[in-house]
Amino acid sequence: MLPSDLIDRLNLPLIGKRDVILADGTNVPLNLYRVKVIWHGVERVAYVLRADAESLVGMSLLRGSRVTLDVVTNGDVTITPLL
Repeated sequence: MLPSDLIDRLNLPLIGKRDVILADGTNVPLNLYRVKVIWHGVERVAYVLRADAESLVGMSLLRGSRVTLDVVTNGDVTITPLL
């Protein structure tokens, strides 16, 4: 998930809509975009939802990674590949 201003700056191509269920149970249609990213040194295709929120990384992109969180305000997040 990426914020609208970043999607606009990257000029990502719109490929459709995706219905998502929010934490409160509300069903909301969001625009869906396709993007290429370099992830752990490898180019991959990822799909991005447009939302007026902070950036989020989905579990499909994180698969095969170790995620370490410092659970404090502005704490570090470290993502490393599993070997």
